Order: sequence, then structure tokens, then C-alpha cells
Amino acid sequence: FFEEPLKDYVRMLGSVKQTLETCTKKQVTYETALADLNLKKANLARISGIPGKEDKRSEAETEVNQALEKVDNAKEEFDTVTQRVFEEVDRFKREKLRDFKSIILDYVQLQIEYNQQVEKTWRDVLPTLQALNVKNQEPVESGAMTSAEAESVPAGADPPEPQQAAS
Repeated sequence: FFEEPLKDYVRMLGSVKQTLETCTKKQVTYETALADLNLKKANLARISGIPGKEDKRSEAETEVNQALEKVDNAKEEFDTVTQRVFEEVDRFKREKLRDFKSIILDYVQLQIEYNQQVEKTWRDVLPTLQALNVKNQEPVESGAMTSAEAESVPAGADPPEPQQAAS
């Protein structure tokens, strides 16, 4: 009853875990690209102050532009994955709510059916219980003799066979 939904949630959690790992990797890539850009900008600033290093300065500017492009791409990928994570979490919440509602409703319906069966059983047994006269009586099994019948059988004689009720 609960096994299949739980298996589905284990699968979904595996998927969420994988998505979060991807998100973390994209974040690390973005942060690494950002750190690289900052190093290249610092190098450009250092070279810019030195006369006669125009060719190095031009190369450093190209590296800064390339690093800036990498940062932009990494940021875009990170933002895309982050957005996907938020969408997946929202979807997971909606599905979880729907599934738990269904599980609870199914459980309540089973409880109603079970209790109806129990009530029917008690209603079937009630007339038998009400008909019992327990005043100075011993319980009598079907086909067994009462104590009065047993006293009427002579010592050493075989008791009579129980009689079948006429249908």
C-alpha cells in the first residue's frame, strides 16, 4: 500500500541529489572562473603601470576578455541549473502533496470498509449473544450434552448419540 509511493520518493530524491550535485559543480566552475578573472585583472593592472610593456598589456587585456566571457558563460549555466533546481523542488512539493493526499484518502477508505465489516460481524453475532441465558447455565458446545442429560445416563452405559436438528 505504501511501498510503491516510497520507492518513487527514493527515486525522486536520487534525482534531486544528482541535480544538486550538478548545481554545486556549476557554482564551483563559476567561482573558479571569477577568481581567474580577478587574477587576470590584477595582472593587467600591474602591467598597465609599467612603460614599454604594451605587447604584454595587449595580451593581458585579451586574457581578461576571455576570462570575462568564461565568467559570463559559467554564471549563465549556474543560473540555469539553479532555476531548474527551484522548479524541481516546487514540482516535488506539489507531487508530494498530491501523493500524500491520495495515500491518506485511500487509507481512510480502507478504514471505513474495515469498520463496516467489523460492524456487520458484530450485528450478526449480537442476536446469538442476546439469546444466551447465562443464569445457572454451563456453556454448551454444539452436539454436547447438558449436565442434566449427563446425569440421566446410567453408570457404565454409553451416552446416546447427539440428534441432528431437523432442517
